[in-house]
Amino acid sequence: MKILEVNDNDIYGRVFNGYDICEYLNKEPDLNVKQIVLHKFSNNNNVIKMFNTSQALDLDYLLNKAQKDLFSIQSVLSFNNHFLKNNNHYQKSDLIHYHQIHNSHFALPELFDMFKEKPTVLTLHDPWMMTGRCVHPMECNKWKNGCDKCKKLETLFDFEKDNSNFMWNIKKEISTTDIDLIVSSKFMYEMVKDSPYLKDMRVHILPFGLDLNKYKKSNNKKTIRQELGIPKDDIVLFFREQKELKGTNYIVDALKEVNIKQNVTLLTCSQTGLLTDLEEKYNIIELGNLSENEIIKCYQVSDIFLMPSLGESFGMMAIEAMACSLPVVVFNNTALPSVTNAPEVGILVNNKDAKDLKEKILYLINNETERINRGNLGRQYAEKNYDVNNYYKKLKEIYNIAYDKQKYKLKQKCSNKLNYKNIDFYTKENQKILFSLKKITEKIYLADCQYDLLKYLNPDIKESIEINNIKSKDDFLNIIREFNLELSKNIEKIDNKFNIRSTKLYKLLRKNVILRKFFRLLRLLKRKISNRKNRKYTSLNNEINVLRSINKKQDLKIQELNKSLENINNNYQELFD
Repeated sequence: MKILEVNDNDIYGRVFNGYDICEYLNKEPDLNVKQIVLHKFSNNNNVIKMFNTSQALDLDYLLNKAQKDLFSIQSVLSFNNHFLKNNNHYQKSDLIHYHQIHNSHFALPELFDMFKEKPTVLTLHDPWMMTGRCVHPMECNKWKNGCDKCKKLETLFDFEKDNSNFMWNIKKEISTTDIDLIVSSKFMYEMVKDSPYLKDMRVHILPFGLDLNKYKKSNNKKTIRQELGIPKDDIVLFFREQKELKGTNYIVDALKEVNIKQNVTLLTCSQTGLLTDLEEKYNIIELGNLSENEIIKCYQVSDIFLMPSLGESFGMMAIEAMACSLPVVVFNNTALPSVTNAPEVGILVNNKDAKDLKEKILYLINNETERINRGNLGRQYAEKNYDVNNYYKKLKEIYNIAYDKQKYKLKQKCSNKLNYKNIDFYTKENQKILFSLKKITEKIYLADCQYDLLKYLNPDIKESIEINNIKSKDDFLNIIREFNLELSKNIEKIDNKFNIRSTKLYKLLRKNVILRKFFRLLRLLKRKISNRKNRKYTSLNNEINVLRSINKKQDLKIQELNKSLENINNNYQELFD
């Protein structure tokens, strides 16, 4: 069976975005798995780039931004569907597995048509497909009945105007397709069953897996601590530092109130600069964005992992920490309590309760036996439920089920031709739509390209469409579909024009073995140089973190000395007085 994994990138999030699926399942004799992405960072031959050139990528970014700025919508205007559909690997595949379609900027109406052409599996990595706009609705339940009058337009995938209900109704059309859904947790499964338009679809619960030979406790804890500049006797709290969803503000509020004699180091990844209020009290090491191996080292040197997230559909870092025998502290919300089997294994904290979080952290700091016990339970739970070999075995079973249920699609011909010729383009509403599309072409620097639709535009029209005022959604979507097709043809010309593979020089290199070897050698040298730079950068970062921790301690000593001097001066002043 030929399978194509579809995602926005290959390396970042490789555990769950399709890249590792290729690595593992291609060992199976009856499977041929490839991945197609917008952004390719690896040198893996099984990964295909959606576009030939960076120009097409830039235009994709501009188009995505323009539809958000001008229309306050997303995943409606796109040329990516056309490039995927016309890709040779897509056409030859027996089954397509989509991941994070909101990051790949596909146009949903056309994508749902593509779902009807091939056996399809869609992994819901988060609840975005169930909502009108947001990724994590949290306490809001409007996604259950239309997402009308959204009160939080500023969260991820922000809109300036509230068109959440419009987008919700577009996503609702997925119910007309026959596909298999995958979710990673019971929490997500329950959300799917509560969704008005997903509840009757086939859905499989498949928790993500880990390589448990890689994610495990280390016997070199002291050595790794020295590398990171962590004092050997410190209690280390590790967490992902992030301004919004990861609950960093609750961690800061909790740690402000913790009073202990034990020295504590706060070790963080992802963002930096959010812990300034804790600098005088703790040794802080902020490592920023890390590679997989660096993250594993952080788990291995730590004593407690904090994950009081406000929105999680699974929580990869929680199971990674458990596999490395760390106790995991989570809020009583989202998927994390079930994923960590809290409170039996994970440590449960009342949702958004900094005081309760402080008490749980303090309890774990003061009880080494409890930390070790919870860590051991976490490892056992990970071995039982999150072994990557079981994950891929079950995924293969899902692929076989989906193919058997949907293989009829390969025999039928789907006609997605539009009847846009029957649309009356001269109504006031449709003229506004055409004017808005003209503005889109100007925004992405394609105003000079040919668009048959725009010939219907009256030059006197100077007003854009308001999505909420659209009376005929069908007319709007049909016009958009045809515009997407015309846009795709123009982008395709640009992508081919700047594609080095279509040049005579490239064709000459392909024929000449000596030149090919020479350029391959150049690429290898370039890769080695960049790897050395990365190693130097990492070691410099480690040195800087060590110096920072030393400087902080010195600053504290200086502050203590200054206070002592002030007291002495005050005493002398009293004597003189």
